[in-house]
Amino acid sequence: MTSGWQAILQGRLPGAAGSTDSSLEGLCALREERTGRATALSGEAERSEEVLQGCNAQVKASSDSFRLELESLRERREGNDGVRATLLDQKRELLRKLGQVDEQLDVAEKESRELVVNERRLEENMRHVSEELAGWLTREARRQEDLVEEQNILVGISEVALDVEKEIQARASATASAREDCDGLVTVAPALAAACVQAESRRLLALEAMTSAAMEAPAEAAARAGTGALMQSEEEAWAGDAACHEVLDLVELAERDVVQLASELWHSLGLTDRSTPIERLLFDDALGLRDRSKALAGGLRGQLAPPATPDATASSADASSGSAAVGASASAGHGGGTASAPKVPPTGGAEDVAEDDAE
Repeated sequence: MTSGWQAILQGRLPGAAGSTDSSLEGLCALREERTGRATALSGEAERSEEVLQGCNAQVKASSDSFRLELESLRERREGNDGVRATLLDQKRELLRKLGQVDEQLDVAEKESRELVVNERRLEENMRHVSEELAGWLTREARRQEDLVEEQNILVGISEVALDVEKEIQARASATASAREDCDGLVTVAPALAAACVQAESRRLLALEAMTSAAMEAPAEAAARAGTGALMQSEEEAWAGDAACHEVLDLVELAERDVVQLASELWHSLGLTDRSTPIERLLFDDALGLRDRSKALAGGLRGQLAPPATPDATASSADASSGSAAVGASASAGHGGGTASAPKVPPTGGAEDVAEDDAE
């Protein structure tokens, strides 16, 4: 195209008249070329129009599809936003309920801890109460056993005392009858004297049994206390002392009766310091009964003596000697109804009886 226009311009220049024909030809060729080029461009324009229309159709179709899809996405987004809002509301509600559940759980855990502490305290209280009740029941059972044992001892002492009282009444009746029968006689018959001595011996044997029972009960209680058992109560101690006092009164009464009997035998049988042992046999038996009665009374007094006194050692020694005398007397007494203590010298009979009468 540039070369064509150059050729035209060259044809217009001066001195170029001879070349006009050639320029015209060139212009015609150029026009034809431009016409062909315009035709080609028109065809290309048509093709471009078709392509443009196809592109527009595709763009429109794409736009429509994108618009539909966008609307669908918007609808889905709106629906999702609604679901999301609903879920958020549900989440808030669940969080609120979860907070309430946490609070209730904290309260329940706190109550559970308090219940565990209360349960342990209750178990500890139950254990202490059980131990106290068990100890109380054990003490009451032992106290009941001690009371039953003491009751049995007192019943035995009462039975023996009843026998002694019956023996005393029988002796008093026999003595009264003998005195009535021998009112006009100067001396007491030897048979009556032997009966009186034998009655006093049986009476002393019963008193020795009562003394042994009364002295063994505190010893057994002390032995139980040494092995870890409970000590007797003040009431039990008072009852044991009362029993010892009762037996001591009976022993002192028997001692006075034996001394009186020995004095009557000495005067009634007409005994002197020169009397033979056979003549003094009943009198010596009465003196032996007197010595045994003194030993019993000394043992009981030592048993009743308070342990805190300065003479506690001497009292315990007297009680031990008294107990030994009780055992020896009991063993001698069981050998026979007329068994007696060792004989006193013949020269000491009347003086001893006089001293006892003075006491």
